[in-house]
Amino acid sequence: MPTVSVIMPMYNSVKYVKQAIESLLGQTYKDIEIIAINDGSKDGCADVVRAIEDERLIFIDRENHGFIYTLNECIKKSRGKYIARLDDDDWSYPERLEKQVEYLESHPDTVLVGTLDDEQTGDDIKRLLETPVRTPEQIKYSLVFGNYAFAHSSFMMRKDVLTENGIEYEMFKQVPDYHMISSLSRFGKIARVQEPLVVYRIHPAQSTQVRSLQMKLGEIDRARDWYINTLDLDDEKKKALKKGVLRKLKTKDDVRAFSAALLEYARQCGVDEKKDRDCMRFLYENCMLTQLCCPSLLFACSGSRNIGWLFSAKGVKFIIKCIIRKNTDYLLTEVDIG
Repeated sequence: MPTVSVIMPMYNSVKYVKQAIESLLGQTYKDIEIIAINDGSKDGCADVVRAIEDERLIFIDRENHGFIYTLNECIKKSRGKYIARLDDDDWSYPERLEKQVEYLESHPDTVLVGTLDDEQTGDDIKRLLETPVRTPEQIKYSLVFGNYAFAHSSFMMRKDVLTENGIEYEMFKQVPDYHMISSLSRFGKIARVQEPLVVYRIHPAQSTQVRSLQMKLGEIDRARDWYINTLDLDDEKKKALKKGVLRKLKTKDDVRAFSAALLEYARQCGVDEKKDRDCMRFLYENCMLTQLCCPSLLFACSGSRNIGWLFSAKGVKFIIKCIIRKNTDYLLTEVDIG
């Protein structure tokens, strides 16, 4: 039995899939299998994969069933102790799997570990700026806002945790990474190897470039609503959190209740106001910049306990947006926060 099963749904990736698979076959960690399922591609990528000869590669070619269905099919066919992800247009650095296995072996309370990633556009590869969301406690805290931890292509998960708790990829095909992280976070720690071990490719045909931003926001809102409902908070604090992350803050009471709910949630996550100040401020500022900005919201924020952020670069941007009422229609969603 292999220790690591790498799952890779494939769809119309003829230009990139060979590099993706070869980056896995060339890993320093050899005890792997790659489960690549071609989900009804029409561009010849199946022929590219058939030409790769390696007994560790398990290739299945079939009609289209969709990305989420294929992810779950890959997991069901996997035999490894750990399940790693790689998109068919991304690729991994040689030591990626070795370092992730080492982390999971030495941290038995961790259920999912990711990595930092580089970004490739054309032939240009650049190092992305690291967000101040680093520790397992900070990652847990960030989940109320979304996935600020790591890319889906860098996932490595414990298969037994998935199977024993009935966790699988669900209906959130726009944000499957966030929903999987938030689902697994209930059963152990989420961690990150603090170096880039995956290259995330940007190109016009990738699914994240062609999806509607409104569609993606609608799905992540529903996923965040689901996650907040699982938290050990009273109903009023859950409602306050939802108002914040679903861009519905309007009054001074809204802002105060949101800040108070965040503090209680932070304590539950083991996040400290002083030690983790940069992380907390980064997430708060990003959240406030997504609100439907107007002068009344600016007045509400200026009268709140958490006022210091208004003097930052993002705070100044928020002030300007409020004054000129710079908003976009796609930020309006219909997620119920009752």
